[in-house]
Amino acid sequence: MISQVRMMKMDGKRACRRCGLPVMLMPGNREALPLDEDGICIYCRLYDDYDFLKDPCFDKRKACLDEAIESLRGQNRYDAVVMFTGGKDSAYTACILKEQYGLKVLALTWENGFFGPDQRANIDNMVKSLDLEHRFVSLDRDVLADFFRNRLRNYGRFCSCLLPALFFCSPLIDESEAPLIFISTSYGQVLGGYLNMVLRHADNPDAGDLVTKTWQGPDLALVSLENDYFYYAMLRDILVGELAPTTVKVAADCLRAFNRLRARNARVAHLTMCMACLPDTMVETISAHGWVCPAGAAEAGHTSCVVEPLKGYLAYRQDMLNPDFLELAAARRSGRCSEEQFSEDVQHLGYFMDEPRECVARLLDVLQISREEFDEIVKARRYANKTAPAINEELFRRLPVHMPFEELKRHLNRAYSFG
Repeated sequence: MISQVRMMKMDGKRACRRCGLPVMLMPGNREALPLDEDGICIYCRLYDDYDFLKDPCFDKRKACLDEAIESLRGQNRYDAVVMFTGGKDSAYTACILKEQYGLKVLALTWENGFFGPDQRANIDNMVKSLDLEHRFVSLDRDVLADFFRNRLRNYGRFCSCLLPALFFCSPLIDESEAPLIFISTSYGQVLGGYLNMVLRHADNPDAGDLVTKTWQGPDLALVSLENDYFYYAMLRDILVGELAPTTVKVAADCLRAFNRLRARNARVAHLTMCMACLPDTMVETISAHGWVCPAGAAEAGHTSCVVEPLKGYLAYRQDMLNPDFLELAAARRSGRCSEEQFSEDVQHLGYFMDEPRECVARLLDVLQISREEFDEIVKARRYANKTAPAINEELFRRLPVHMPFEELKRHLNRAYSFG
């Protein structure tokens, strides 16, 4: 059971005795995390009830990935693209693809405005040591600010960057002809998100086979970009609020490229769902290539963003459990993270702490907003809204979204329920 976490300053909030999640709003249904009479949260109970979740199915998924790699090797300009932040997970993925599989890899880094000197040094060191072909993908500063500002205003958060990185890199991914796109998500991230899906189906007696087959099948390791999750989760960011004409033009070009990737059945791969990828092993491997854990980061946590604590702080101020907290709790729940490691890593999440002022200053600079507007956005608690922001019909008309408006609206509302 979690002991040190219960002793943390939690503003009087109760926390799950097993995984340490505090009673805050869950990202899927925006309802308070339920605890049973034993103080155990609903995620832990679901994990107990669904025995198949105890088996990570690494061998089965790795066999599918290996088969795909061998069938596609050498048929295009590049065998694979790696979405490369220089963080622990993407650095390890690049190592495995180059050293174990011997693939021709293109590493792409989206310049999101939140890399510090340590993160950039890790990118440079890994690129040189692995002899990676690497490109930065940069947006005009005003376009970047417009995108993140619109996201914060409408959703009460500016992260995560995984899907925006994939979206804004789509033209170069399309140009590369790579059939496989490796994104770096931890096992805890996938398990935490999967439990949200299980929770959505918990009251449906016919959903048992679906959730079991999805976990045990190949899709968690290798999934087509035709999958609705990627498409509609990205459209959420560009079809609400107000975007400047220049931003709309960039978004339209990226959406056309993404549609081409979908049409040729490009697939997204998660290496961490095909092998154990334990933090100690990963760090040992990439350290041999000059990777160093950035100052202020936890080796077992996220290591690619200089404003990492701000993500949790924003969620905390809006009474929300964010994906990072779910990820860490899932790792603890599944035994991949010890109590001691959990108690150390949770301090880096940004919850139950004073405002990380340097991080806020960096955000205000990147987003080009005032401190007063930032405070108003946090006060509005839009992250906790149960209903999705309304679609901007003008943006719908100006972007290459090829479906009826009402159908799109249903899909985006469903995507919002994913968290």
